[in-house]
Amino acid sequence: MSLVEEFTEDLDFSWLQRDGMSSNFRYLWNSWDRRSRAADEAIKWLATRIMITGFAKSEQDTPPILYCGRDAFAAKYLPVHWSDIPPEGIRFESRRQRSLVAPGYTRATDGEPVFDLVSVNHLCGPYRACGTYYRLILPICAGGTTFLAVLSEPANLRPL
Repeated sequence: MSLVEEFTEDLDFSWLQRDGMSSNFRYLWNSWDRRSRAADEAIKWLATRIMITGFAKSEQDTPPILYCGRDAFAAKYLPVHWSDIPPEGIRFESRRQRSLVAPGYTRATDGEPVFDLVSVNHLCGPYRACGTYYRLILPICAGGTTFLAVLSEPANLRPL
């Protein structure tokens, strides 16, 4: 039985400037330079709240997670052990959930910033929930390496 409909919906970036939207989203978006793909100060300031991934290699799967801040959405709502991330990264356990969110990572891998709303039935990390969350994915270049910076925050989650 489905608790909520699962989907992703692209949002206009103007939503980031709305009252009530997290200042973390605004700060990361406004700090990001589209040409150089830099957001150094924002990445440092938001380090505990973001997730860093490699690039997506498939349109049906998510990229490996290389870093997850202790206060990041993924650390709270995804069933992964974050204390020991191997060099090749880790992946979400649920293939269904990975395929749901994969297209956004693919677009960001291609250089396009992504801001969307994700609706999921079951998040089962330390905090179990269902509902929606916002996700901002930016291609970032630092130290000659390009990766994806991901900031996600609850929109309308309810406990399971």
